[in-house]
Amino acid sequence: MSTVDAAQQARTLAPVPLAWWANLTMAISAAGMLASVALAYLFAEHLTLNGQIVAHLALPVAAGAFKLGYVARLAAEQAEPERGRA
Repeated sequence: MSTVDAAQQARTLAPVPLAWWANLTMAISAAGMLASVALAYLFAEHLTLNGQIVAHLALPVAAGAFKLGYVARLAAEQAEPERGRA
């Protein structure tokens, strides 16, 4: 294996940056918060009591995931300041 092949393989096997995972976590949890608010308050009459309980409990869980994603994003910016804000 040549050095060019080894360098190419190292780039393809490089881990996905933490900022990407943090942004993905924030996006998914924001969508979860919107869905839980819609289910818990807008469509509550279409859900059973158990469904309403799950929808109400999903809101703080999604908010906590959003906060963890934001903290991970701050950690990623701290680790790589040149990729942070300009």
